[in-house]
Amino acid sequence: MALNLSGGGLFVFSDPGGAKPLLSLVKSLKNSLNFYKIVSDRNYSFFKDFDLEVSYSILTVETEFKETKPDFLFTGTSYTSNIELRFIKEANRLGVKSFSFVDHWTSFNERFVLNGETVYPAKILVVDETAKNKALESGIPENILEVFGNPYHQFISDWKPSISKDYFFSQLGLNIEGKKFIIYAPDPLSNVNGKFEYGFDELTATKQLCESIKGLNETYVFLLKLHPNQNLNRINKEISNFFFILPTDVDTNSLIYFSDLVLGFFSSFLIESKIMHKPVLRFLVEGIKKDPFEGMNIGKIVNHTTVSQEIKFICK
Repeated sequence: MALNLSGGGLFVFSDPGGAKPLLSLVKSLKNSLNFYKIVSDRNYSFFKDFDLEVSYSILTVETEFKETKPDFLFTGTSYTSNIELRFIKEANRLGVKSFSFVDHWTSFNERFVLNGETVYPAKILVVDETAKNKALESGIPENILEVFGNPYHQFISDWKPSISKDYFFSQLGLNIEGKKFIIYAPDPLSNVNGKFEYGFDELTATKQLCESIKGLNETYVFLLKLHPNQNLNRINKEISNFFFILPTDVDTNSLIYFSDLVLGFFSSFLIESKIMHKPVLRFLVEGIKKDPFEGMNIGKIVNHTTVSQEIKFICK
């Protein structure tokens, strides 16, 4: 869907799932807008990919609106921060039209609760019809829902690195000779009571995965790509010596581009990997209660008995 975004825009995000689509959108719109300002309460290394200025939020929300005087507000929908909701609430009070982008297929209503109060923007934008239907099932009013797609997916669809594979891995202290690099990107499900919601979390799954891959030889290098919201201490005791823990500021696009396989559950990182034409496996434990990617054809599903064989088949 093409929104009528004109005049001056205020763009606000916190979590990376909202940051990348919003930055992609601003990059595509910046020449047609009278002005724009991007505000966040977090800083990410991938900001440099977009060549856009991001302001760290130091002003109060009220002062930000007073000084910026935007014609519209466009936000992400984070669960680790309420910055977007505070901006939406003020936009509603001032009568400024507001849009919020949901980058996933889960926890729709929970994204719009501020101190026990439901705070909806004028429009909630979702990635596809599946997401729209799930949002409707969760109780989001149909009149404020729109299918929007994901601007970041267009950005990465033909992306190529400016450095070599050898240089990229050498910067991480890794030698590529004779190696197959497998990214493991687990969702931090323990942050959202994953055992209750999904029947497992990243802690139980990682423990199973470690047992499953211990028979693989040293040709396979497993790179642990932690989610920005993952508590390393929480998962650290489940990690075997098979995993090389990537730095938090690793360039994710280069990481995907140069790796041989991506492994995870149902992170947006897997979708991005598929868009960048990378093989994807989804490691789901037995007894799973809910799969947000069901029917979406995002990678082959494996478990503790099949994952090693599939890795060897793909990474010949």
